[in-house]
Amino acid sequence: MRAFGRALKQTLWSAANVRLLDDLGLESWTAGGCLILAQALRSLLPEARIASLTADGRHVGHAVVLLDGWVLDGDGASTVAAFKRRWAEEELIPGVLKLERPVRWAPDIPQDAHTRKALLENLRKALNKYL
Repeated sequence: MRAFGRALKQTLWSAANVRLLDDLGLESWTAGGCLILAQALRSLLPEARIASLTADGRHVGHAVVLLDGWVLDGDGASTVAAFKRRWAEEELIPGVLKLERPVRWAPDIPQDAHTRKALLENLRKALNKYL
């Protein structure tokens, strides 16, 4: 899974996928593009599930994909513990962090079907050997 995670992160920062972010005015796949990425990954990996990060019961507004004990997002693949540690330390999110099935997404989290489809196609091509 670590090799897949490295390949995922590298693919997300390819010129074609950065252009997808730029076209929507988004900063990154972890800041604004997370739900689009999670939906594309879910289509690519049917056994995965989308989760939302919460801190003390409040939604933080970050979508990820959970697969076999791993968290997939714009930073690649992390163990659940490493993911929570990163968000607590680097993103400075205080409180008890949990990954939960989202009830509904906040309206300010970007969703774009065209971008999701284009990203999915790019991910399929680049990550095919891992699937």
